[in-house]
Amino acid sequence: MGCKKNWIFEWVAIIGIFLFFATAVAGADKFYITPKFTAGWQAESNYWKSETDEREVFTYLLQPGIEAGYETAKSMFALDYTLSAFFYDDQDSVPAGELKADDDDYLGHTAILKARTTPTARLLLGLDNSFYLTRNPAQTDAVDNTISRDKYYINRFTPQMVYELGGRFSAGLRYRNTITKYLEGNNEDSLEDRGMLDLIYNLSRTALMDLDYQHWRRNYDGDTSDYTSNQLALILKKQFKYLSLEAGGGYQNRRFDDSDLDDISTPIYRGAITGQYPPAPASPSSHLALIFEQNFNDQGLGNQYYVARRLTLRAGYVFLEKIVTTLEGWFQNSDYKDVTGITSSGATEKRDDDTYRIFGSIGYRFFDWMQFSVGGGYEDRDSNIVGLSYDNKFIRAQLDFAYKF
Repeated sequence: MGCKKNWIFEWVAIIGIFLFFATAVAGADKFYITPKFTAGWQAESNYWKSETDEREVFTYLLQPGIEAGYETAKSMFALDYTLSAFFYDDQDSVPAGELKADDDDYLGHTAILKARTTPTARLLLGLDNSFYLTRNPAQTDAVDNTISRDKYYINRFTPQMVYELGGRFSAGLRYRNTITKYLEGNNEDSLEDRGMLDLIYNLSRTALMDLDYQHWRRNYDGDTSDYTSNQLALILKKQFKYLSLEAGGGYQNRRFDDSDLDDISTPIYRGAITGQYPPAPASPSSHLALIFEQNFNDQGLGNQYYVARRLTLRAGYVFLEKIVTTLEGWFQNSDYKDVTGITSSGATEKRDDDTYRIFGSIGYRFFDWMQFSVGGGYEDRDSNIVGLSYDNKFIRAQLDFAYKF
């Protein structure tokens, strides 16, 4: 009942914000609408990510959507909606008693809202809301390490404000409510309430220092213990013409309601190099992002928490204004705190996984608004626990259309 009440409140607030901003449409400095459509096909060698029983599956995707928004001198509003129709087709015989791939056919939804307004010269008010109905477990956690394909929805509602205190100081305050509800399977629903405070000192026009404090509470509907986390970090950011640098570190402590579970804590850090040419807001002909970070996972169904150390790389280059190349990859070590299992030697050890994924593609841009691409990749998890390792090879073809009016 609590999740339902929060859900109703959030969407009433979103509608109210929309009506507030909509009064400015007639005088908008800029209004745009972008219909978009994606059609895709993918072949995976190990769709269920099994250590021993690999099955090849084809995935077909039809994905219409629309983006719309406007900007005035003091306000902006943007809404991005996508409908995703996924269809799956087994290429191998299905063993008796196991699920068929087409049992996973579904319609997914993505809706992302962003609104900003500056009622005074020093005050910025904003609202972000994102909704996903999906089978992709990565939407639940930035450092997810599960292989579940159960359908669920997740909604994040984030009002915020930033106030310039004067001189070089400003303060930002955000609240984020996250509802996660599974529509099938035995996974537990959860509700998270998080407050975030940023005290910012501008060292120069292109550099700042941010003292970031976060406090959150996550409640589960089942046997997983509820918990409270506190996190403090100091972050430095520097903007050059083409590159942005970020470096920060701090500490997180997590306290569980279940007295049988010990509190856990870890140093946290994040380093990032990002850039593009030509610089924003121009459309880039090349881009790069290299990120290294360490933190806990937030969603730990069954009290499965780990320290995640993750390295991420994204790069791309456009040749002759038509040939688009991309390379994406990440590596993550998941060091579990209180989860044990049996190793291949028969010993009992704490679980420790190394997982990596790499994907590359090449595409041809027929017009600014239409592109066809093909690519392939490989994903591998190496676990010290029997039955949890897997590898998966995949190839993909995709046609993208997005025409901005």
